[in-house]
Amino acid sequence: MKPKTLSLTALLGGLLLLGIAFVETTDLDAAAFRGAGIGAVLGVLNLIVGLQFARSSIKGEMDGALKLMVSGFFARGVILIGLVLWFGRIEAIDATGFALSFMAFFLAYLMLEVRMIDRALRARRTAS
Repeated sequence: MKPKTLSLTALLGGLLLLGIAFVETTDLDAAAFRGAGIGAVLGVLNLIVGLQFARSSIKGEMDGALKLMVSGFFARGVILIGLVLWFGRIEAIDATGFALSFMAFFLAYLMLEVRMIDRALRARRTAS
């Protein structure tokens, strides 16, 4: 399977699972949608900033690019867990809605990152 098809399939499957999880695990009240909205905004911000860093890191050595991407993945995971724990203490925001919404954009970011790495590796192979 081509990386483009694999990335798209994984993204759509993941989004479907996250959508089902959202409907099944939240009360679909104002707090859930508030949490999902905050997660979406932070997810879009993560997507924009992350892609800029990924583009610049891929231009250099691939070892450095992979280290940056893995460390970014870890940092985003720590931030996500911290925010979920914090929102879990706040009654006005549903931590589950936030986490699932953020994860949807996080998954999209990872799939775009896979595509970028694949393109960079293909370009380097053809240049060699």
